[in-house]
Amino acid sequence: MEDAHPNGHSANGRRKQQSFLMRSIEDWTTLTFLIPQGSGVLATVLFQLNWQFQGSQIIATILWLYTILIFSVLSLIYITKICLFPQTVRKQLTSDIMELCNLSSVSITFGVIINMVALVCAKAWGPSWGMVAYVLSWINVFIAFVVVVGIPYVYFRCCPPGTDNMPPAVILPVISALTASSACGIVCYAGKLSARAQIPMIITGYVLLGIGYADTAALIIVYLTRLINGGFPNKAQLWMNFIPVGPLGQASVAMQILGQAASAPGHPTFASYNEGTFITASAGQVLGTMGTFMGLLTWSYAAWWLLFAIALTIHLGIFADGGIREYSLSAWSTVFPWGVFTLAAIQLGKAMNSPAFNALSSGLAILTKLLQKLSGAMVSVVTEPPKDPNEPLSQGNSKEAGSQSLENSSKPPEVQKSNNQSAPTPNNVKNGSKDAADEKAEKASGVELKKRAKAEKAAKRAQSKQEQQAPQHTSTNDKATGAGNHVRKGSTSQSQVPNSPKGQHKRAGSLSASVQKPLSLRPGQQHAPVPEPEPKKENQKVAFLTHLYGTPRRTSIAGAGKDVHPSTLALGLQMSHYTICGSNARCVSTLLVFKRVIDAYATPPGTSLPRHLTLHLSTQIDYLVSCRPLSISMGNAIRWLKMAISTIDPDTPEHQAKTELCSAIDNFIRERITVAGQAIASTASARIQDGDVILTFAKSSIVERALAEAYRQGKRFRVMVVDSGPLYEGRNLTCALSNLGLEVQYAASQCLSHVIQDATKVFLGAHAMMSNGRLYSRTGTALVAMMAKDVDIPVLVLCESVKFTDKVALDSIALNEIAPPYELGFPGTSNRKDDVSPDDWRDAPNLMGLNLMYDLTPAEYIHMIITEYGSLPPSSVLVVQRLSTNT
Repeated sequence: MEDAHPNGHSANGRRKQQSFLMRSIEDWTTLTFLIPQGSGVLATVLFQLNWQFQGSQIIATILWLYTILIFSVLSLIYITKICLFPQTVRKQLTSDIMELCNLSSVSITFGVIINMVALVCAKAWGPSWGMVAYVLSWINVFIAFVVVVGIPYVYFRCCPPGTDNMPPAVILPVISALTASSACGIVCYAGKLSARAQIPMIITGYVLLGIGYADTAALIIVYLTRLINGGFPNKAQLWMNFIPVGPLGQASVAMQILGQAASAPGHPTFASYNEGTFITASAGQVLGTMGTFMGLLTWSYAAWWLLFAIALTIHLGIFADGGIREYSLSAWSTVFPWGVFTLAAIQLGKAMNSPAFNALSSGLAILTKLLQKLSGAMVSVVTEPPKDPNEPLSQGNSKEAGSQSLENSSKPPEVQKSNNQSAPTPNNVKNGSKDAADEKAEKASGVELKKRAKAEKAAKRAQSKQEQQAPQHTSTNDKATGAGNHVRKGSTSQSQVPNSPKGQHKRAGSLSASVQKPLSLRPGQQHAPVPEPEPKKENQKVAFLTHLYGTPRRTSIAGAGKDVHPSTLALGLQMSHYTICGSNARCVSTLLVFKRVIDAYATPPGTSLPRHLTLHLSTQIDYLVSCRPLSISMGNAIRWLKMAISTIDPDTPEHQAKTELCSAIDNFIRERITVAGQAIASTASARIQDGDVILTFAKSSIVERALAEAYRQGKRFRVMVVDSGPLYEGRNLTCALSNLGLEVQYAASQCLSHVIQDATKVFLGAHAMMSNGRLYSRTGTALVAMMAKDVDIPVLVLCESVKFTDKVALDSIALNEIAPPYELGFPGTSNRKDDVSPDDWRDAPNLMGLNLMYDLTPAEYIHMIITEYGSLPPSSVLVVQRLSTNT
């Protein structure tokens, strides 16, 4: 996603004008705080080793100073980023789980630095430095409380619900509380403070320990549940599987060090204070003993998790297909858990005077140091070098690179698939490459520019006259050479609409797809230009369907209005050529494009945003309708967006209004499509049993998610995909499910009567649900439902409420979409001269091509409709539609 600059320029254009330093600051990430976090805990480990070697404490002090330096530089850079790019920081923190959670590393690193202030400075230079550590520790306590409350609040407010996309990094805010707790204990134990100063800090440390320990247990249980339900984590989270060791090890350290601060010989804080019934000498001894005991139990669980994380890493990094292909900055997240685990072992060795724990902690310290060196070396080797400062940034290198993770998780899977594909931008579709022309224009004088502009206008006029006078049919020479397809007027060049491999009708809906993805053609049109949709003769229209024939579908950007946004131009062509095909994908793509339109919008003088923006969006909608009729979900989303615009107070500042609208669009996509899809997939997967044979028709993204969810739950079943032309979308579904590991059978619709005998359930997707309970979906769906009803197989329809409509349909005649007949695209096979090839349907007398996109399935054929509101009969469609729209 690219933002609009306040003056109306796009973010990419603004970034091209920035220096390399400014772009680097804008792209800075909180992941970098993992580096001083790891080196700081390693310094503490080396300083407190029971078996010291010569120079170990000097090395620890150097590491500590290095940590302070790196932490100060990184903090200064991030503060600069906040001051210069506040909107970027806000968007990243509210849309990227990793960016948000890694902000906790600031508090964690600060707490580790405070530990060394108490251990090194107070020991060497007296109690005054202990008081410095004491003050810093209170500051860190405040920061830890803000982190442990604020970050989960932002997470729950801005991130999609559910555990499917929850990474282990959500535990990092809890670690900040536990680190502050252990820092309280270390400052009290080593800071040479009075008992009256220590008591409130020890009590505060126990409060933080209670918060962190309870949250750690809850989050680890949730994460284990996710692993049980979803299997092994993906390789992108490979290194983060060590993160849960961090809070367990830090909790063990905090328990032990707080107990020692309360009761250790030479530091009998509770005995010195000796007031009330809790802060007494006997209570201090109990806390000291229980701290060691509970620390041992917690350390044991941390040891189990460490071994488990090592096993996961070995499995995913060595034995799984592909192995470790990249080593990212997140690998630094392994250093801190190892460090605090080692620190807990050191404290246990001191408490029990155990040679075994002393030896173990020394070995772990060496491994921690090696792991730190390995992380630094591998990151420096594997990380790509920075690009040339003068090289224009692509969309993938924009300032939004740090915020793409969550934004995908909040999008439907069919939209996410297209996010990783790169291609020319829409500006190239509309205007061609501008860079070279702009450079020449800068060098040209004003007179030359005027002459050039006049020449361009004259050329455009001549070209438009030529197009108007051009013949509507190809010449005899073209037919003799085998050019059976007619060339469109004003058709785009081959570079604008590149051909795609046969059958690759990928559902796509992300903004990057609508902006950058090449415009691929439908199957059967890979080796010739798209035929021109000429005005049809009367004998080429089906008489009783004439009301469905409208303006010929737009297949190029020729004649588009100047107010149509480039992203809208690209989206219209992609929908016209079925690159973006599917109700959800088209709806999400439209909303994301409207976000770009709103970002780039500027209210003209003398008008208000609520009035004029609605008219501006209507221009974009008219262009999209000329490319392909709107889906029901698109219509519902557009009505919702116009209602949201109309409720904006005219006195609201333009920037604030645009920000609120973009945020509302994100919430609509997340709640009405992404989260709704998750709920439907979960409900539908629960109805699949071991041994089932699920039959489905064509391709539905929500059906695919439900089948994948059931397979991840360990259920064993077969899938039969029935498909038909001209789109043959079922091929993509078959490939996706077979790659997942499911046993899939693919059959043409002609074989339906045979294959349906083996089915136990039928899962169908939906384009829309009518208020009278009838299913409006891809042509062929009604045939499948009818055959299933005939053999008494339940038909389950999976449909989000955003596709529900209050319209009533009794047949497929009154309401439907007619695609151009040439898209049927089957070639003639006869060699007889008097036979007519379907490719020549325009010239053939009395030949009518009919390409209906949808059919209507009666409600009595449908057993159940599964929505985000639960499972319901077809008669409840209108109730759910009114419930979802609050009407």
